[in-house]
Amino acid sequence: MVYLQFSLDHLHILSPSVAMETHLRHKGEEPGGDVTARKQTVEEEEETAGSKRRRREEEEAKSGNPWPCVSMVIRVEQKEGVSWRNTGAEAEDQEAGLRLCFSVKAAVIGPVVSWRRDPKNEPMTEKESEQKQERQVVLAFSGVCTRWFPVLQPGCFYRLIAANTQDPSVLIGCGVSERSGVDLHAESTLQVRRGWRFHTLTRPLLLPTCRQAVPPTVLSVSEVLDCSSELVCFQGVVSERISVNNRTAHSGHTHSGVRLTLCDQAGRSLQVYLDLSHTPYPPGLLPGNTLLLSGFQRRLSR
Repeated sequence: MVYLQFSLDHLHILSPSVAMETHLRHKGEEPGGDVTARKQTVEEEEETAGSKRRRREEEEAKSGNPWPCVSMVIRVEQKEGVSWRNTGAEAEDQEAGLRLCFSVKAAVIGPVVSWRRDPKNEPMTEKESEQKQERQVVLAFSGVCTRWFPVLQPGCFYRLIAANTQDPSVLIGCGVSERSGVDLHAESTLQVRRGWRFHTLTRPLLLPTCRQAVPPTVLSVSEVLDCSSELVCFQGVVSERISVNNRTAHSGHTHSGVRLTLCDQAGRSLQVYLDLSHTPYPPGLLPGNTLLLSGFQRRLSR
């Protein structure tokens, strides 16, 4: 394993934008006239796109049936990482198999609201905050919907849009049937569809007392060993790292994961197993580093 360290002074982020053109101009690799011409081309394309958008909005306003949709406002509380999982077919032309997936735990701020057109990121309305008590929902993302992973961040508000429908039930998650005499602690689950959209909202002014997402309690290694919780968030110092390999018939050893030994100041230690067969190798798993691990399943060996 080789680790590379870069200085920001020696790092250039290139993209088809003015930043790249500026960098090339300083390097003397492209004359300014070409850059100016390309800027004009970009401006013309943006102007054309804006004209098309305005024309489309005018046509929608004149027509009696603009794009209908339903929405609900959520606050992201927890987000897990992207990984490969076995899932069912998302559409008729797709087969079941391994797909990139992740899930988000969110608080639903208000009821599902119907719109004649997409409100996008307009300020939150009163009818979107009529619900007195928040409910929890787990949003499941798979396939192309994982493109929303970098957009959704814990503690932020979003308006989830389901386009081309006026049926509020599409944004109501599937819950677990409750039996009499049994306390239900499972949140409802909502599978995000490929045509849905998320619009970022500022902190709603209609919710001055809206509580922020409560961060999980960070435990020490000793507290993890003494507690009875199934999912834990803890930190510790890496004292040992061992690669876990699987032997295959054709290629011999194949790296599939890592086993870490974490300890605390009290001298107590535990072992953490990371399955890296379907996820990128996370940096920083070095002896001597302090790690913060969230959402890990606790198992007691006897």
